[in-house]
Amino acid sequence: FEETEIGGWFHKIGVGLLKKEEDDYLFHKKHEIKPAEFKISADSDKILITCISDFCNGYAYILKKEITLQKNSFTSAYYLQNTGEKDINTTEYVHNFMAINNDLIGENYLLKFPFKLTPQLFGATVNPEKKVVIGEKEITFKGPSKEQFFFSNLSGGQHIEAQWELQHQPSNIGIRETGSFRTNKVNLWGWEHVVSPELFHTIYLKPGESTEWLRTYTLFKTP
Repeated sequence: FEETEIGGWFHKIGVGLLKKEEDDYLFHKKHEIKPAEFKISADSDKILITCISDFCNGYAYILKKEITLQKNSFTSAYYLQNTGEKDINTTEYVHNFMAINNDLIGENYLLKFPFKLTPQLFGATVNPEKKVVIGEKEITFKGPSKEQFFFSNLSGGQHIEAQWELQHQPSNIGIRETGSFRTNKVNLWGWEHVVSPELFHTIYLKPGESTEWLRTYTLFKTP
């Protein structure tokens, strides 16, 4: 994006080419798009999506994502290859918009992490109604938030196990995401209807290099 002049095109991996219309990139702004090429193959328990980019400004890539269903879990397996002439330096994350049994985000939920939460080391803290309560390794909610809340860098920049776990007390149901990588950035966004813990994966690829990573989502019964 920084290398592209106003009116030029830049890559958004997994989407295609976006037209640059101003100096600052706003992810929520609508952009003119030239979609990448997509190929899809599916079986009864899995789907493979392949994204092949155009060559633009020295950059090009192939991205594959395969989602596979298991008995009580599903996996998202990723493959990224740098087919361009310049280094790729990026981060990948997933918007995990979570709610269980359509229950609003409140006292019935418990969000757990495998690392200590130190609010003094967080990046941004947006908690206007003070309904998000930070514990030692867990987050609780006093009730549904009418306003959005957001916390960045929950790990304080430390490289930690990439994992979170959301439990719903009335139904004794939980869901856990585990990444095959370690992360130094964990964000949390939410509103009254969903909560979204986000594990960031840092990627650096020289031309010709490729990488693979895995996100596993496991459903379980709580005690």
